[in-house]
Amino acid sequence: MDKVVVAACSPQFQGETFMKVLETAGLSPYVVQMANIREQCAWPHFDTPELATKKAKELVNAAIAKVRFSEPLEKKTMPIGKRVLVIGGGIAGIQASLDLGDAGFEIYLVEKEPSIGGHMAQLSRTFPTEDCSACILSPKMADVPSNKNINLLTYTDVKNIEGYIGNFKVNVTKKPRYVDMDKCVACGDCEDGKWG
Repeated sequence: MDKVVVAACSPQFQGETFMKVLETAGLSPYVVQMANIREQCAWPHFDTPELATKKAKELVNAAIAKVRFSEPLEKKTMPIGKRVLVIGGGIAGIQASLDLGDAGFEIYLVEKEPSIGGHMAQLSRTFPTEDCSACILSPKMADVPSNKNINLLTYTDVKNIEGYIGNFKVNVTKKPRYVDMDKCVACGDCEDGKWG
């Protein structure tokens, strides 16, 4: 036996069970095909058993035709790094970055605007508690640059993401600020046009 067709219920409910049975028997779990004759035949055509039987035969034949093309696959394992890209510096992105940073992951938090905070920074109060949004958001915003595991990239656009789980390549474009952020003391002179 090298392929299996199961005529029963939905693969959504029992597909994994049959895959485990094949794996236990020494076969690839990817050579099983399920024909869902319960939800697609027995239940909708309970009052016309001849139609249900005809449809069940067609579904089984289709599953047999499909499983002929199934190939035994092998599971592969690969190392996954502890670097995470978080796109968006709103409250959700900030909290995710802080939680993952505290868990020891190296975080790249990318925000397209010049500052993090997102739409919550524009609100005066939050629903449903009517708490001051700045009272909730400001401490979290201050925690981001002080967390040694978070690399904050503001005024940056994500241009391209390619790869697969555990091995992504991301291209970002950092927009020019015309200010040396390491020397900036937030005096505001550049906003007034004093320096250009």
